[in-house]
This record gives sequence, C-alpha cells and structure tokens, in this order.
Amino acid sequence: MVVSVIALPLAIAFGVAAFSPLGPAFIPIGAVAGLTGAIFTGFFASLFGGCPSQVTGPTGPMSVVTKSTIATVIATGFLHKIPQQDQIAAVILIFSITIIMGGLVEIILGITRTGKLIKFIPYSVLAGFMNGIAVIIFISQIKPFLGVTSQTRWSEILTIFHTKNILIIGVGVVTVLSMVLLPIITKRIPSSLFALISGVVAYLAVGYFIEPSFLSLQNNSLIIGPIPNVLPKPVFFLHLSFFALFDLDIWKLMIQQAIIIGLLGAIDTLLTSVIADLKTKEKHNSNRELIGQGIGNVLSGLFGGLPGAGATVRTVCNIDAGGKTKIAGMVHSIILLFVLIFLGVFAQWIPMSVLAGILLVTAVKMIDIWSFKLISKKSVKEDVLIMLAVTIITVLVDLIIAVGIGLLLAFIVFIKSQIASRVVRSIRYGNVMRSRKLRSDVANKILNRHGREIIVVELEGSVFFGTVDRFSEIIEKEIKVVQEIILDMRHVQSIDLTGGQMLKELVDHILKTGKTICLSGLMKKSKFKNMLDELEILRSVGEEHLFIDIDLATEACEDSLLIRHGHKATVSKKDTLLPLSELTSCQGLSDTQLEILSGYLVSRDFMVGDLVYSAGDVACEVYFIRRGEFSVLYCPSNNIDDQRRLITYGAGEHFGEIALFSEEPRSSSVTATEEGSLFVLTVESYKKLLKDHQAIFLTLTRNFAKRLSSRLRSVSAELVALEDE
Repeated sequence: MVVSVIALPLAIAFGVAAFSPLGPAFIPIGAVAGLTGAIFTGFFASLFGGCPSQVTGPTGPMSVVTKSTIATVIATGFLHKIPQQDQIAAVILIFSITIIMGGLVEIILGITRTGKLIKFIPYSVLAGFMNGIAVIIFISQIKPFLGVTSQTRWSEILTIFHTKNILIIGVGVVTVLSMVLLPIITKRIPSSLFALISGVVAYLAVGYFIEPSFLSLQNNSLIIGPIPNVLPKPVFFLHLSFFALFDLDIWKLMIQQAIIIGLLGAIDTLLTSVIADLKTKEKHNSNRELIGQGIGNVLSGLFGGLPGAGATVRTVCNIDAGGKTKIAGMVHSIILLFVLIFLGVFAQWIPMSVLAGILLVTAVKMIDIWSFKLISKKSVKEDVLIMLAVTIITVLVDLIIAVGIGLLLAFIVFIKSQIASRVVRSIRYGNVMRSRKLRSDVANKILNRHGREIIVVELEGSVFFGTVDRFSEIIEKEIKVVQEIILDMRHVQSIDLTGGQMLKELVDHILKTGKTICLSGLMKKSKFKNMLDELEILRSVGEEHLFIDIDLATEACEDSLLIRHGHKATVSKKDTLLPLSELTSCQGLSDTQLEILSGYLVSRDFMVGDLVYSAGDVACEVYFIRRGEFSVLYCPSNNIDDQRRLITYGAGEHFGEIALFSEEPRSSSVTATEEGSLFVLTVESYKKLLKDHQAIFLTLTRNFAKRLSSRLRSVSAELVALEDE
C-alpha cells in the first residue's frame, strides 16, 4: 500500500513528461501510459524477476528516453504522412514497438548471462549519466511549472506571462515546499503523495476563490484532463494497420531507442538491486531479474504503457515497510490498476504544475551530490572530467553518445593507469633470496659469495602492449651479470599477444647468451600457460625449467650455481648411508659415544612421497637424515593442493626437534621427496639419555640449539629482505 501511494504520482508525472512533446492533447494519454507501465512492469517484473524486494515502474531515465523517442519521431516528419485523426494511433504503435523491443533486449541480456557485465560500467560514467538525466528532467519541467505548454519557445515565455501564470507558479511552489518540508517533520507520510494532494487542494482553492477558469475541465491545458476509466487494452494489436507506413528510418530509430531502453533499464535495475541487497542482506539473481524486467516491459509495450526499471525510492520504502517478497510488488500493481479504473475521475484534476513540482524535486534528488564533491579532489580529477563530459553530452547531444564517449574516456584513463603501474613487482638476487632447501655451511658460503649470479624477477599486473617496453628495459639491464634468471608469474593478472611476443624475444635472447631461464607460478594459470605454449616459449625454456612455485625454481638455480663452482656434494648420494659421525647433530661425539647413541636409535626407510608424520600428530620424535631429502609442508586450508613447502632437509640434517622439546602436536607435515633413510630418536629415548648419558644428551641438545639458531637467522634475513622491497 505504501509503495502504491508513492508510485501513483510519480507514474502519472513520468507519463505526462514522456508524452509532452506531442502537446496538451496527449497529456491524458501520457498519464494513462505512466500508470499502465507501473501496473505491468511492477507486476510481471516481481513475478518473474530475481530480486524479490524490488519494485519496478517508470523512472526518470526511462521517461527521458521515451520522451526522446517521441520527440525524434516528430522531428523526422513521419507524422505528416498520416492523417491527423490517425496520428495518435501511429505514435502509440511506434512507442509500443520500441518498448517491446527494449524488453526483448533485457531478456536477451538475461538469457546470455551478461547481466553481471553491466555492473562493471565505471562509476564516473554512471554518475555523469544520471546527473545528465536529472538535468534533462529538471529543464523539461520548468515550462509546465510556469504554466506554459512544452511547445512554447523560451523567448516567448515572458511575452505571454500574465496573472494565471503567477497563480499556477504559486500552486507549484506549494507542491515543492510540501515535498521538501514534510520529510523534515515526519517520514511516515510519503512526501510525493502529500505534495500531490497539497498541490491539487491549492489549485482548487485558487480556482474557487481567485480564478474560476481553473475549475473548467474542458480545454484546460493547466490540468491533465479527462482520463478514460477502462481496463488497459492491447493497443499494439489495435493499430497494426500502420505497419505498412513505417519506413527504414523509423525502424532504425526504433531499434536504436530500444537498445537504449534495454541497456538503461538493465543498468537502473541492477543498481537498485544492489541497494536492495544491502538493505535485506540477501543476494539477487542478476540474470533472472533482467529476464523479469524484460517480460514486464514487453507486456507494458503491448498495452501502451511506459517502460519501467527498478525504482530505488520505491524499493527502499517497500523494504522499510516490511515488503521483502514478490507479493509486495505485485500487490502495488493491483492497487494502481484499481486507481486507473475507478479513480481516474479524480486524477483528471491534477495540475501540470503540481506534477512538474514533484518531478523538479525528484530531479534534484537524482543528482549524485557526492560526485560533485569530488571536483575539488586532485586525486580523481580524470574521473571527475569524465563525469562532467558525460553529463554535458547527455544534456546537449544524446544519451547513447554520452555513454559511448564516457566508456571510451574511461578506457583511455584505465590504459593510462595500467601503463603507469609497475609490472616488475620485485627484483632479488640469490645471495638474499634463498630456497627453502637447507644446505651445508660450505654450500651456504658459496651461495653467499656468488648468489648475485641468480636473479629472481617477480612480475605482477598486466603484461600488455602498454607495459612491455619498460619491462623489457628493466630485465635487459639486470640480466647482464647473471647466469640464472627466474621469472615468477604468480601475480600476473593478464598477458596479451604483445606481452607474449616480448617474452618470447626475451627468452630467445637469454638462451642465445648461454644463460638459463626458469618460469615459475604458471601451473595454476592455465590460460597463460596455453598462450606461452602456443607461442613456443615453454618449448624454448624446457620442461625441466618450469616450476610450480618460485621456491623450487630457486632451488634448481642454486644447485646449478653450486655445481658450476665445484660443490659436487649438492647431488644426493641415493645409495650412500651417512654414518652417525657425519650428521650435524652428532658433531663433537666420540666414537664410543656414537656407538652408545646408536643403541637408542631406530632406522626407518622411506620411498618418494611417503609421509613421515602429519600435522596434528602427537608423537614426539627427532629424525636424523642418513640418505635422501625430506620436505616440511604446510597446508593453510583443507585442500591438499594448497600445500606449501616450508623447508627441505638433506642428508646429514635433522628435523622434528621442536615437538621433542615442547611435546605438543606437530604443526606441519613431512614427506620424502627422494628415497631416504632416517634414524629416529623417540622422546622416551631422549629422556633416557639424559638419565644414563648426560654428556651425550648435552652435546645433542647443544647441536640442536645451534642448528635451530642458524635457521632462525636465515628466516630473519629473508624477512628483512621482504620488508625492504
């Protein structure tokens, strides 16, 4: 009921405004068209739509597009080909066909699931467009507010101004003040309905006490005039005989305007749907909502009604009144149908200045005030310029041209920002950025001394025609003194053909100089991988140089560097079992102590992929690696594919001592990455060593602590390097 009260004056006002180019004789038809549009779009959009709480009906933007369609038809001179008595029927048929096709456009958008794409229209374009619509509505209502017809030229207004105009302006002022001041006093009464009633009462009072001609129903251009109290008829089928008169220019015009109606209705509706979601804490179905809107507009067009879209004010009021289901929108339409059939006799006395006053206030409220506050903000000056350009073009030129130019300008600004953004996230060398494979002291010294022979380049954002030159300059400058190059792609969002071709040229150049290039972070980016594969980049790099993550790529490059500098021990001796004396944790123990310690240890063998222990295990043991490699894995989620390597231990190292000290569940998992053998020292045996062989216990514990502190220093150095990026 509340929504119907709000919708009634707006539907009539938008209908009258849409038909104003046709002159005073069409005002009653416009009022009926507005109510018919509210009835059909409101009912069927609610029934078939995907946003239950949304209320649909004629809106400012849809009214402006309809008015533009009718005005353009008049400008073409098409009506001169038709006898005067048939011109109304011809206009209604053109009007109906255009709206039906606009509804079909919305249905197509919904069926093809392109509704979500509309949400990506930039705010600057939307704000400029809505501001332009508001200006158009405001300007179009000045003449009826002053008591003159829309056909009156601006230069003639002052020459025909007389007492009646002053009185009718007073009625309009009463309407505006009622609509503006009522919400300050109370929000329980819809301001538009109160303004409508106040304006009508003021008009009748002026007619009764001052100007009796105001009370004349016939030939009175100051009011709507007689409205037929009948059920809406399918006017589309009543005037099909005029089809033969339509020429190619008229069809082009109708198709163009239909596309505008469909796109504009979709934008208006989806924006309102988002607001409804925020109010109801629910999620609407964009594509289904567009289909429902399209069905509503097709039926509205068949019956000669105005096109509709999701109406923000009506939707918010509906939700605030407790209407969160389809029933609310459908009931609101049924009430409006009752008004059209039984109360049309009262609607005929509504003054044009009252409707103009309501639309003037509505237009001011439509203006995006926040967008104008941004004018003084230097950081968004380009977006503000786009908004102003769209607003001006909307008012002075054309709606669709304004949106097209706005989107083009927004695209240019976007490309400019992408070109200015960095594509190289970071550049680090192998002496600072190390893999998570734990290495011997000798290997670490070599890596510290020659680590700058490895460069790790992390890319991000878009590698496209606007960024390739700068990217290429940076890479070519940095790779002159290195031997291994790692390009990490995990943060890359997109690559176009130009970016792919540049990568190919870079890879070929690096390989010709005898250097190694590795690519990481491609496994989860199948689209990028397919492009690079089709450009034969992956073939040039080689399968052995493609890695899931940057850590494995860094490890492979470290192995190459160590071999190049004569450290052959980096290659695992799969068939060699290290004795206790060569284990880092056993340094400082005598042969006798080693023999005693061996009695406390248990030997276990593992195949590749075997699990040593899992996160959450309560067993507290320390493991000494005699052969092979073992990796510590951490899984932040329950998805096993999301496992991350924390560190890899090789022969001679140990792991698991933290749980041995804390006796708490394991925080990560360990798997064998090579065939390997371990010595296992349980917590019970460790405590027994403390009791029976304190010297062995202390030496082991000291070696554990030394190795742990070394690992902490490495982690600290890596964290410092990350902070310095």
